[in-house]
Formats: sequence, C-alpha cells, structure tokens
Amino acid sequence: MYALQSPYLTVNRVVVVKLLLEAGAPVNAVNSGGNTPLHAAVFEPPEPGRSDRSEIIDLLLQHGAHVDATNDARRSASDLLAPDVVFNHVSLQCRAARAIRRDHQLPYRRLLPTMLADFVDRH
Repeated sequence: MYALQSPYLTVNRVVVVKLLLEAGAPVNAVNSGGNTPLHAAVFEPPEPGRSDRSEIIDLLLQHGAHVDATNDARRSASDLLAPDVVFNHVSLQCRAARAIRRDHQLPYRRLLPTMLADFVDRH
C-alpha cells in the first residue's frame, strides 16, 4: 500500500491542538492506557520533517498538562522532559505525592482519604 503524499493532506498539528484546547478539550484526558495528550507528545517518536513536537509540548504545559501523571505502565512525561521543564511545571502537591509514592514508598492507601490516595496513585 502506498502512502499518500499531498500538500492538501498536511495538517498543522499545533493549530489543531490550539483549537481543541480553546474549545475546551480536557488537557489531562486519558485514553485506555492511561496516556494523556502530553504522554502522546513526549513519547511519540519524532517524525522526519516535523518540528512541531516541542511547540505542542509547550502548548499542553501552558494549558495545565499534568507533567508527572503516570500512565498504566507507570511512565510519566517527566521521565523524558528536561529537568528545568519539569521543575517549572510540577506543583508542590505533585512533588509531595511523588515523594510519598516513589521516594518513600509509604503505605498511603490505609492513611489517606480515597480521593487523595487516588491522586497519589497518579504519581
């Protein structure tokens, strides 16, 4: 099967992402694998001839994408992003959740209300 090569089929992904976010698309929506749009942007292999990946990542972060939310494989976008990007986009709540779950491996499920434990689970 041949790939279609046509200038009419070229999609400006940055414009599409901007339009979706402006229309109210949830920036932290998850798919069946627990991936958010930020996961998709960060973990997607770079395509030859496309240089919009970092622009899309910046756009998602500017709209509040959760940089350290983990997917079902326990991977987060922060695993591949530059440390300064992560530092500038991680809240104190997220840092605390990560410390509880990853750094200290505390038995938080027995100690925290369900809603807060669920938040820690996502880190």
